[in-house]
Amino acid sequence: MINLTKSQPPPASLAHQKQLLSGTYRQQDVYDRLRTDFHDKCYLCEYKSTSINIEHFKPHKGVDRDLEFDWDNLFLACGHCNLSKGAKYDTILDCTNPSHRILDWIHFKGDPFPKSVVVIKNINDTHNPLINNTVELLNLVYEGNTPGKKIESEMIKDALCEELYKFLITVRSFYESGRSASEKESLRAEIRRFLSPETIFTAFKRWLIKDNVRMLKDFGDLL
Repeated sequence: MINLTKSQPPPASLAHQKQLLSGTYRQQDVYDRLRTDFHDKCYLCEYKSTSINIEHFKPHKGVDRDLEFDWDNLFLACGHCNLSKGAKYDTILDCTNPSHRILDWIHFKGDPFPKSVVVIKNINDTHNPLINNTVELLNLVYEGNTPGKKIESEMIKDALCEELYKFLITVRSFYESGRSASEKESLRAEIRRFLSPETIFTAFKRWLIKDNVRMLKDFGDLL
């Protein structure tokens, strides 16, 4: 989970569909804009899943049409995370709110090894319910709480491990002795790509940099 920017103004279809008795927010222009804004990733787990859901950040509960069609309330989520969040976690950090500094407040740790344990924790204000609820939800997302959800979580973590492994291989290559200036420049560009919001599991890769003194010195400007 990282901070992202929601494009404005809202998709044109939303205002029209809201006026219709059987109107729906599930319109092509809404999907297209959400896919662009969220880089085709679930905003919670940061994985690019084939299971695409338009999620209401604040539940409309079938009665609040303002929330139902509010562009700022529509997020892109995978089926696993959407069901994990449910109605229980309706007060969490908003990744589209720049004042909610997610990577300053939450620590993300994952190892590039199969079956590794993901650890997500509050490092800012342990009394802040928004942060605590977000941490609790994200740990649930990566661990699961039912047999089916545990399987889905393991699949997400397998993809996370693979991405972290590829990232660290690139970083290791950068530090290999004998690298020419042009080779290091090319590898640095690849590291920049790995740390960009467009890639999967950006939060974990950025925290790998933040947790290492040498890498933070060399790549901190890319965060």
